[in-house]
Amino acid sequence: MKRSFKGCLASASTGLLTILNIGIVLAAIATIVIEVFLERPPSRIGWLFLAVSIVSVLAGLFGIRAAKSVGCFSWHLIALLFSLGGLISAGLVIFIKVDQVLRNMDSKRNQSDSKKLLKLMGAIFFIAGCVQGVILILAIIASCCEFVDYYEDLEMANRGANLNGMAEESAKRASKKSDSNAAKLADKMKEKYGKFSRDGEFASAK
Repeated sequence: MKRSFKGCLASASTGLLTILNIGIVLAAIATIVIEVFLERPPSRIGWLFLAVSIVSVLAGLFGIRAAKSVGCFSWHLIALLFSLGGLISAGLVIFIKVDQVLRNMDSKRNQSDSKKLLKLMGAIFFIAGCVQGVILILAIIASCCEFVDYYEDLEMANRGANLNGMAEESAKRASKKSDSNAAKLADKMKEKYGKFSRDGEFASAK
């Protein structure tokens, strides 16, 4: 059974959303690792960056789950908006005021290495923020196409497959029953006419 156009579009959107959300989770974990390399324990601004990364991890996990469960879509949208704002803001702050941010961090590493790591983290933040923007658009498209269409199409397809299987099974049973009835009838006819034949032969012998 063919799916509707909305069902196909929702299916494609959810597949792409899953891949992008996995990328967001990996990017957020990478920024956490960089922050740990930069300073231990984190400074005040370091905790802000960690908060952005943690929210992004949650948003990515909610997004992965939302592709399979409609009930998680609202939670994903809320976490997505917070993550989007935090990622873009953190990326812009790092690129615009990299020296000031570095001074506010308690990094014990070489100044040049710390600056490179900080810029790398800012680039990851900004790219991840742009990806979150794409995810937001796809999530809205999927919402407009209604995930229900997608799941209803799956249910109808499964129901159709089950009905076809039941029809085939019924046909096999009917065929077996018909063969059994035919065999029984043949045995009865054989027994009946065979008896008459034997009686006739006995009478002629007399």
